[in-house]
Amino acid sequence: MDVFGDGISPFKSVKRHLWPLAGCLVGQNTPFVIAIWCGPTKDPQSVDEYLHDFIEEFKILRDGFSFLNRNLKLKIRFFIADAPARAWIRKVNQHGSYYSCERCTIKGGWKFRRITYDPTCEATLRTNESFEEQSQPQYHNGTSTLLSIGISMISQFPLDIMHLVDLGCTKRLLALLLKKKASKFKLSKESVGSLDTLSGFLYHFVPSEFSRKPRPLSQWCLYKAVEFRRIFLYDGFLILKKQKNKEVYNCYLLLACAMRIFLDPELRTKYGEDGHKISSDFCIFSYDVLGASFVVYNIHHLIHLYHDILLHGDPNSFSCYKYENNLGQIKSYLLAPGRTLQQKCVE
Repeated sequence: MDVFGDGISPFKSVKRHLWPLAGCLVGQNTPFVIAIWCGPTKDPQSVDEYLHDFIEEFKILRDGFSFLNRNLKLKIRFFIADAPARAWIRKVNQHGSYYSCERCTIKGGWKFRRITYDPTCEATLRTNESFEEQSQPQYHNGTSTLLSIGISMISQFPLDIMHLVDLGCTKRLLALLLKKKASKFKLSKESVGSLDTLSGFLYHFVPSEFSRKPRPLSQWCLYKAVEFRRIFLYDGFLILKKQKNKEVYNCYLLLACAMRIFLDPELRTKYGEDGHKISSDFCIFSYDVLGASFVVYNIHHLIHLYHDILLHGDPNSFSCYKYENNLGQIKSYLLAPGRTLQQKCVE
């Protein structure tokens, strides 16, 4: 079973937040709710209290239970979450800290009002053993109760491609061209208008297999994760080629080629090492060309993504997509702020 945890704010006018803990059997695509926390704060004050009942119930199920005259044992494969949730559950630094890399002991630097990383810097990789021993004390904020049930805090917390690449690297690259803040890479209104026209042209040729069709690039702030994925795998080869800044386009090509290899089973088997080198080149090239301010948490972790793929296979198997869709379903059941948990229980 895979386990997912994240927070949502279902109501715009009321300070009420939910933290569902969901599960999904390996090989299935329909998550189910294990537990839900509801309160006025953004997240539960105690992660130990949040996980307590889940851990106690898991201890019973892992020892064995009977179902349809069969004796079964429950095992946890992954804990899947975005970066803030992974850090909170494991009691380590959040992604804006100096020591925040989940896979190595590199120390970030404070530049341009953000934590950035030098992609040429070599650092010791974290292991499950070094995490348990807290060999880098600056990284830890406590001891996670998940260690009591034998969870590996590195290998069983894979990097989520949805937040890391789709909403991370790709969105950051587009923001460089389209964000309101002035920069030497920012496109003029005329250039953005021509790209919007091209997106409108592509709209008529996108097949129904895509859940969302192209919309104007000027609306990038409203894009969903699947739209960013479609851009770096398909649209971007044509759309971004039309903008004049070749350095940005070359960065995009490196990212797109690496992810194309990682997401295709045959290419991943044949050229996985090449994909890893290309993703590393993307980080180094963007550091040299786009500046140190570009290489933040998400960009740096792209270097480590291939290690998770080597260990677990298809990156889609440990992405947040199906769980985020399930969060949307949970929101749809809640009609009013009153008795929030009761509404979910009687859906």
